[in-house]
Amino acid sequence: MLATLAAVRPAAAAGPLVARPLAVPVSAATAKVQQPVAPQTLQRLAAMTPEQRDQYLANLTPQRRQLLQRKLDEFQKMPPESAAKVAPWLQRLRSLPPERQKEVRQSLQQLNSLPMERRIQVRREIAALSLYPPEARQARLNGSSIRSRYSPEEQQIMGNLTALLPPAQ
Repeated sequence: MLATLAAVRPAAAAGPLVARPLAVPVSAATAKVQQPVAPQTLQRLAAMTPEQRDQYLANLTPQRRQLLQRKLDEFQKMPPESAAKVAPWLQRLRSLPPERQKEVRQSLQQLNSLPMERRIQVRREIAALSLYPPEARQARLNGSSIRSRYSPEEQQIMGNLTALLPPAQ
């Protein structure tokens, strides 16, 4: 819908208004395959009995079923200590409003798409920010040292991801 609206010619243009799609429509099945798998979905699937899981997966497209099964296998192979470390982060993510959850997930994807050297630097900065109380984190994020060392995109990533940090002790 937005793509169609964006293609409408300005009112000042001569002739009638015509809506043109900007891209080839994506089928619902293809769109589902491209969606990431939410961590809570994996946790829910892992908690199901094999029969419940099979019944749930049977209602999905073959591509989505394959993706979920692969991600579930990876999740179940995770060492218990790693899963225990991830659980509080997932809980804090779930406590955020849906629009903030989406921003945080996008920031995680952006962080993972950064070049390795920058990704390491941003992660180190986020770890350093975890030592500060929330007000001090925000002050540091707005400070000149962050602004001079990190791009606006990296600053946005850090701002969104620090929302998941627990309060400093």
